[in-house]
Amino acid sequence: MSRVTWLLCVGVAIMAGAPTFAAERGLEGTYELSFFAGSTEVHLALIHFETKDGKLVGNLVGHNTRMGDLKLSSATQDGKALRIKVKGPRGEQVFEGKLGSDKTLGSFGDESSIYPAQLAKTDLTEISAAQGFSSVNLPALTKAQQLSSKRFQLRSQASREQDKEKKAELLKKADEADKVAEKEVPGLYREVLEKHADSPAVFQAGFNLLKDTKYKPASDDVRKWTGVIANAANAYGTRYEADINTQLAEILGNRDDSNNLALEYAKKAEKSIAHDTPAEFQVRVLKALAKVLRKSNQASELKDVDSRIAKLDAALDREYLAKMPPFKPAGFPGRKAKSDRVIVMELFTGAQCPPCVAADAAFDGLEKVFKPMDVVLLQYHLHIPGPDPLTNPDTVARAKFYKVSSTPSTAFNGKVKPRTGGGPLSNAENKYREYRDIIESLLEDPASVHLTATAHRQGDQIKIKADVAGLPEPGDTKRLRFVLVEEAVRYVGGNRLRFHHQVVRAFPGGVEGIPLKQKDSQHTATVDVNTLRKDLVKYLDESAKDRPYPNPDRPLDLKNLKVVVLVQDDDSKEILQAAEVDLGGGPGHQVTIR
Repeated sequence: MSRVTWLLCVGVAIMAGAPTFAAERGLEGTYELSFFAGSTEVHLALIHFETKDGKLVGNLVGHNTRMGDLKLSSATQDGKALRIKVKGPRGEQVFEGKLGSDKTLGSFGDESSIYPAQLAKTDLTEISAAQGFSSVNLPALTKAQQLSSKRFQLRSQASREQDKEKKAELLKKADEADKVAEKEVPGLYREVLEKHADSPAVFQAGFNLLKDTKYKPASDDVRKWTGVIANAANAYGTRYEADINTQLAEILGNRDDSNNLALEYAKKAEKSIAHDTPAEFQVRVLKALAKVLRKSNQASELKDVDSRIAKLDAALDREYLAKMPPFKPAGFPGRKAKSDRVIVMELFTGAQCPPCVAADAAFDGLEKVFKPMDVVLLQYHLHIPGPDPLTNPDTVARAKFYKVSSTPSTAFNGKVKPRTGGGPLSNAENKYREYRDIIESLLEDPASVHLTATAHRQGDQIKIKADVAGLPEPGDTKRLRFVLVEEAVRYVGGNRLRFHHQVVRAFPGGVEGIPLKQKDSQHTATVDVNTLRKDLVKYLDESAKDRPYPNPDRPLDLKNLKVVVLVQDDDSKEILQAAEVDLGGGPGHQVTIR
């Protein structure tokens, strides 16, 4: 493992005659910084401290290479409070803790994700690949995880199985695993809370127990469990305590039997908001509070909270849009050849997917450069790696059509490119250049079919018509597809992107498409936006039963809609032509591709 050292001289405010920081707490030596993600301890970095000229000097002398390149940005002391900043692929993350002797408990993370953490004295000189991660050794938690994951694995296998008999057998086993898990897992989580209240594993066990809406415990039990979780959080500092209070408010707010308790924790979280609390975290706290107030019919207080959320969101939106994408894409000078073929880029991504950030930002850059007459952009959201409320049955079906099983994945004119990954925001410009090179090479190909598309919206009704002319070799495998797209959706998921563009909401007329059996043909489809919204809500409700969504936001405005029409050869997957119709500027529009 490569050993990289960054020297940082850190000033400590000292009153005249007071001992130095290092002398006061005996911090000199090497310390391991680690944090707990569920039942896994992530051994992040080794930091060596020493005192020079009355100041604390910190050297990063080793780190977990599987977490990417890391460097120590700063380390400061304010009284007994220790604050260490570490910069890595996910940006700058902070450890905050109250100084102990050989071990300092605290929190580690950023505005979106905070974990219980510790800084402990060590004799280690490096963190090998084998030492980078370790599991909290609690048999009850391990067994609960195994029982829970078994049912998801079986359903995942069933979704990929083509043989009907094998698929049915896998689903039968999954149902059996469901019954076993529903019977045994709650008791195992209760055991963790009752016997290991001082373990960081209580957070995962407790949250999973409270998220299980099928399990109906007594109200006294729910209060007791939340008390165990909240007490455990106290040891990791005020920042983590505020995060836990917020999570408890969010989770309890989803239960029908715990609204009063949810309000208690939401109020505690709100009291933790200070002038320097990051705006993103303030919004999260206030949204949890707003949900509980809405369920409690406390209209007066809800109005004030909603107003605070709107102001914070507006400021965050302005800040985000001013810096995204994080590069300046050059304009497109135009095609070299006389071609009118529209290129279609399809991006499979997820709002809970940190490795998708570079691909998503690159996608946004392409939207600023190319006009729909040249390039049509489609973004499909999937539940990878976590539940994403922008996902719908049609985006899942489209992924199966292309045999896409990972995010980010891309297809250009129906040809899936070998997965080259995405990466952090710092890699966005590289991904943009990669995508643009592919697109510009395809723009010179001639079109083989004529396509005219029109769409009109009146109220909630959208009527779409497409005319296909001169289709070579028509037949069952040549298909026409209508795609309903929302131009911009605000939703902050695990990857922290605030806006998602060209989000596919549905395939009107069916994701399987309409067979084109004649060279010249005309086709129509109708969308009722209100019915679509209800269908999406139903899908989200059903999917949440297996994998709860990380926050209650469901962006279903369905505004600024567009219709995309595709002519595709399902044998080769090649998209022969496309057209995009923007419904946002008036009662109806027409696009002709010849």
